[in-house]
Formats: sequence, structure tokens, C-alpha cells
Amino acid sequence: SCGRNAVVTGVVSPSPASGKIEVKMTEGGALVTKDTLSLNDNGGFKYVCELQKSCPEFIYLYNDDVKLASLLLTQGDRVKVHCDTVGTWTVEGSEDCGILRQNELDFAAFCAVKPLTRRAYVRYYQKMTKFVFSHSKSLSVIPVLYQQVGDLPVFGQVTDALIFEAMADSLSTVYPDSRYVKMLRK
Repeated sequence: SCGRNAVVTGVVSPSPASGKIEVKMTEGGALVTKDTLSLNDNGGFKYVCELQKSCPEFIYLYNDDVKLASLLLTQGDRVKVHCDTVGTWTVEGSEDCGILRQNELDFAAFCAVKPLTRRAYVRYYQKMTKFVFSHSKSLSVIPVLYQQVGDLPVFGQVTDALIFEAMADSLSTVYPDSRYVKMLRK
């Protein structure tokens, strides 16, 4: 766990027809393809990501326009991913990756509520506020702070600026050089 790299191994089952998956990262608010991985005959892959000290990265695995997995990687991580071509995945070896996965599942369940009521929104907002403060030293809070339902941000009230500031302060003690923390502070 002392290396500069994070290593992701995994299996896509069933293997996509193309035999390839894309590795994407965020740049300037958009997802950008950083690498394309060829799958072996069993749908397996390996990806080595070089990371800077105290600068974890969000990595997204895609097949065409379908997100296969979301990962939050730190130097020294050794992560195993099992995914399919419709966006269902499991991850082992990183607590932050597991938290990120659970947040995405919770958000998808919230978005699936039809019709979306004020009560459901308030409950979800309260749940995510509690999550953010209980995980204030993990970058897994970043995507939560920027969630949107349609054009409505979950954290869009004027007073939520205080939450953003508190998270930026807390995260900067652990990840002072992280571009995500700098973005959050702005």
C-alpha cells in the first residue's frame, strides 16, 4: 500500500461485444476518456493508475454510454471490480469505493421515486446531510454535494454554502493538494 499506483482488476460479465472498456476521469466538469482497456477472453482487465500523494481520483469505467463502475482510488489501493454491461457492479478492496457505490445506489433509488414529493426530497436531503458530516474526511462526499434531480440540486439552498465550506475545511486537512477540495472551496 506504499506505492504511487492504484491497481484495479476486474471482470465484465457478460463481456461486451467490443471487447473493450473506457476509463474516464473528470476534467473541467466533464468526463474525459483517459484510457481504453482490452478485455481478455474471460472478460477480465487490469488497470494501473498513477496517483499523486494525497490526491485521490474518481475513475469511471464505461462501455459505450453505460457506466460499468465508479471508483474512488487512493495511492496503494488494490481494488477488484465485478460488473456487467447494464451498470451493476460490486467492488472489493477500498472502503471509499464501497461508499461511493452505495451513494450512487441511494441516489438512483431516490430518483426512481415517482412522483417526487417534497417529503421524499426533504428525507433524502436530511439523509445526505447526515452522510456528508459523518464522512467529512472522505472525498466520497464530493459527488453527493453536486447531485441534481433534473435541474434541482439536492444541496441548492443558500445555507448549503456553509456545508460546502465546512467540507472544504475538513477535507483540506487530509487532502490539501486535491483538485476536488480546491474546486469545492471555490
